[in-house]
Amino acid sequence: MLKAIETNYAGRRFRSRREARWAILFDHLHIDWRFEPEGYYLPGNQMYLPDFELHLPTGRVWVEVKPDLTHYGQLSSLCTESERPGVLVAEPMTKANLVPVGPDGSWLESRSVGGWLAQVTGQDVLSITAASNAALSARWEHGEKPRRPSKPGGRGPRAYQKAVSLLHESSSPAFGAF
Repeated sequence: MLKAIETNYAGRRFRSRREARWAILFDHLHIDWRFEPEGYYLPGNQMYLPDFELHLPTGRVWVEVKPDLTHYGQLSSLCTESERPGVLVAEPMTKANLVPVGPDGSWLESRSVGGWLAQVTGQDVLSITAASNAALSARWEHGEKPRRPSKPGGRGPRAYQKAVSLLHESSSPAFGAF
């Protein structure tokens, strides 16, 4: 089994680069996030530390980052106990799937990351695609240190340009619909 590489971003130490990439995406969309905000005891005296807590205009949401979207019972239990929704995510790609969890702990029908982000943030396809590109293009291998966006509403120039070209190149009318 492969071991995740711990990664630093925004003054935080993430257990994996995948988690750090989600933090980059949240920053580019100006989503207020907390990484591993606190641990919780779940039924059966299980200890659980959720990856992210997002503070959205629609309320607070739990986010659990895993390499695949297999059923993850601890997230369901946390949603039930806190009476807040959550999502199980893998990669921060707009067309990737995520699995939402209702505040009652029920697993809902999977949807796309881009569609969910558009719904909970009210942001446009271009902003979400640019944020995804910025997250996926972040590198740490040779001492690079991805930085947070410098100004509100600012998009990284390369991420923005790539998002524009992807939107223009796409011949699928469903591309922007998530």
